[in-house]
Amino acid sequence: MNLEMFYAAACLVYIISGLFCGYIRWTHMCRPFDECAHCYYPARKQITFFFSAVVLQFPYLLQPSDEGTWVYIRIFGVLYYSLGFSLVLRRYFYKQQIQHSILNVSGAIVVTGILFISLSLVLFGHGDMLVQYKTPLLWVTGGIGVLLTCNVLHMIKWLKKRINYFHYDNYSNEEDFPFKFAKKILFFPIIWIAMMFVVFFTANGWAKFIIDILCALWMVVFLSLILHPQLKEDTSNQDETLPNPEENSVNTDHAQETMMREEIGENDWILCDAAVRDKVLEVVLQKYKNPYLQKSGIMNEIPKGMKHDANKFISAIGFYNLINMFRLQYARLYLEAYPDATQNAVAVSSGFVSRYAFYRAKKQVDVIIPDFVREVSI
Repeated sequence: MNLEMFYAAACLVYIISGLFCGYIRWTHMCRPFDECAHCYYPARKQITFFFSAVVLQFPYLLQPSDEGTWVYIRIFGVLYYSLGFSLVLRRYFYKQQIQHSILNVSGAIVVTGILFISLSLVLFGHGDMLVQYKTPLLWVTGGIGVLLTCNVLHMIKWLKKRINYFHYDNYSNEEDFPFKFAKKILFFPIIWIAMMFVVFFTANGWAKFIIDILCALWMVVFLSLILHPQLKEDTSNQDETLPNPEENSVNTDHAQETMMREEIGENDWILCDAAVRDKVLEVVLQKYKNPYLQKSGIMNEIPKGMKHDANKFISAIGFYNLINMFRLQYARLYLEAYPDATQNAVAVSSGFVSRYAFYRAKKQVDVIIPDFVREVSI
C-alpha cells in the first residue's frame, strides 16, 4: 500500500462517517415528537446537510495527490466549516433568522459559488486552472474564511455570555444549570475550523489523514450526544403526553427574550422599592436551604402586583448571588457554633447540594450584603 491509499482510506472513512451521521440525524426522531418534527427538531435539515456535505470531498478520494484537487480541498475546509458553523449557531441560538443576517447570506452566496466552480473544474479535468491561479485564490478564500471565523467567534462570545447570564439569573445551584452540554461544546467549532486551517496552510497529506480520522470520530460522538441529551432525573410525577406545539413555541420565545434582554446594572437594586425588596428577602429567608431552589420558586410566592419589580430586583443582584449570600452567611454562623464540623456537614446544613457547590459559591459570590442576611440565624 502506498501513501495515496492511506490518504484515500482516511478520506473515505470521513465521508462514510458524515453520510452515516446525516442519515441517522434525518431519520432518528423520538416518539411522539416525530409527529411535529418541524417544531421539536427545528435545525434537523441544517444538521443533516452539515454532516452529509463532507461527500463533496470525494475528488480527493479519487486523486489524493493531484495538485488541483489539493487546492480544492484546502479551500473547501476553511470555507465550508467556517460558514457552516456560523449558520448552525445562528439557527440554534439566535432569535434573528438566518436570512436576516447580511453577513451570512452574502457569505453563503460567495462560498457556494467558489466551491461549486472549484468542484466543477476538478471534476471536468480543469484542475490546472486552480493551480494556475492558486495564490490569489488561496488569499481570497483564506480571507473569507478568517472573516467567517471571526463571525463564529463573535457568536460564541455572545452565546457564552447569555448562557452564564441565564444560569446565574435563574438557578441557585450550578449542578442544576441546564445548558451544561452547550458550554462543553461551545468552543468545538473553533477547534474544528482550526484543524481545517492546518490543512489549508500546510497542504500536508499526513495532516489531512490525521484530521480526517479525528473528524470522523468526533462526528459520531457529537451525533450520539445530540441524540441522547443528558436529562436531569426528576422524581416527581411527569406528564407523558405530548406538549402543545403552540405552548412550546411560547415558552421558547420567553426563554429567548429572557436571555436577550439588556443587562441590568449591578447596583440598580438600590433603586428598587423597599417593600418589594423586603418581600423578596422574606421569601428567600424561608426557602434558601432548598438546595435545588430556582427563581420560579421565589417568584411564585411574590404577590402579583410586586412580581415585575421583584424580578428586576433579583436580576440586579443575580439570583445565584442572592440565594448563596444567605447560604454562605448561614455557613459562617454554623462554623462559629460548631467549629469541629466537617466541610460537607457545613455545606449540607447551609442548603448547598454538595461540598463542591459550597466551594464554588465562595468563589463566585464576592460580596455578602449585611442588610440582606441580617435575619439569618442558626
